[in-house]
Amino acid sequence: MQGQPGQILDVAINVNDASDVESYRIQLDWNGAVLEYVVNSATVTGTLAAGFTLTPNLATPSRLIAVGRAGTGMSLPPASGSLLHLQLKIRDSAAPGSNSPLALTVELNDGAIMAQTQNGQVSVGGTPVVAFFVLDDYGAVHTGGAANQVPLTGDPYFGWDIARGLELVFGSPTTNEAKTGVLLVDGFGALHTYSCRRPPQSFYFDPVPGEIAADVVVFQGPSPTGLGAADEIGVFVLDRTGKLWPAGIASWDVAAQGSITPALNGNTIRAVDLTLADNSGTRGWILDNMGKAYPFGGAVNPNFQLSTQDNWVDFEPVEGQFVRMDASGNLTWSGTPVDGWDLPMVDGGLAIDLEVEPGLGLIMIDRFGAIYTSGNAVKPAAGEGPPYFGFEAARSLEIGPPLGANVNNPTGQ
Repeated sequence: MQGQPGQILDVAINVNDASDVESYRIQLDWNGAVLEYVVNSATVTGTLAAGFTLTPNLATPSRLIAVGRAGTGMSLPPASGSLLHLQLKIRDSAAPGSNSPLALTVELNDGAIMAQTQNGQVSVGGTPVVAFFVLDDYGAVHTGGAANQVPLTGDPYFGWDIARGLELVFGSPTTNEAKTGVLLVDGFGALHTYSCRRPPQSFYFDPVPGEIAADVVVFQGPSPTGLGAADEIGVFVLDRTGKLWPAGIASWDVAAQGSITPALNGNTIRAVDLTLADNSGTRGWILDNMGKAYPFGGAVNPNFQLSTQDNWVDFEPVEGQFVRMDASGNLTWSGTPVDGWDLPMVDGGLAIDLEVEPGLGLIMIDRFGAIYTSGNAVKPAAGEGPPYFGFEAARSLEIGPPLGANVNNPTGQ
């Protein structure tokens, strides 16, 4: 994890397997000369442990002890996710090049289960450089910031308005030295790639049911067969009726259980966005254009208020809660809005996609390709960004490493 003096970092304590966990005790230690605790931030349970009662203790300087307990008869599912969210601020006096360990100890079920932990680290550096990838309607991918150094090869340029969604792929499935590739979906559900192997799929929407693909998500993990690389690609394609279609190592059972039932009509009420809760490929949320979020696989229900609007476009987990965005850039939070993270209004209902720079802020793109930020979110320097089209062409935005504040969070398993 990297940041700059004065920056607030969102730290998630993640667990790889939460089977039968009924309580936890987390101790996190850091270097007080580099980091300071943001008061009351550790009152937020993680997405996996929603419903736990949480008691934080900061009696010892530079140390957090947090105890979480489930309700009667409740335990965590056999899944990965976050137990706790907190915020640490890099001190204004922290020198560039200095660092602080994030030393983690985890006890589960009052010590009955001993967790194997992986510590984290915070390094103090300069301004983070963000990699921007923008998909246009015709299937071309445009880069900005750190992404300008990523060579992308391939030719899924369609020549007509049929591209629908963009995701990033990392590691062994990629074919360039940057180990970063791009996967996209067209309106008929077909998958296409730049600089990475195309995962196998067994569905295609032409001629029936037609051009109904709405979104695509990627997760990476070990193949269920135990063969292949540890970061094989799993893909879910979302159609406008709310049905999920799996490809690669993604599960048909998860797709069936996660699909909206009964199906939406795909027109006046339609699915618009798909988000996974973690890299297990088993839990997540579907958002419809009326702003309703449909959790699946045990994901937490955001419980947004009912809306009469029909122009909601995106949904994101952020800072231990959830936010949805409409086509004007208006945000609705499931909890207390993060101070200073509001986005500017976009005329004409052109806001199309929302991304999160963890610990920094939000990034929005509109159909013209204009990029807007909130909080301390960083966008590419002048002359280094993706193009501003000046007409409706941008379809999707993804941001990728190096992000500065999104990697090497401590984990337990």
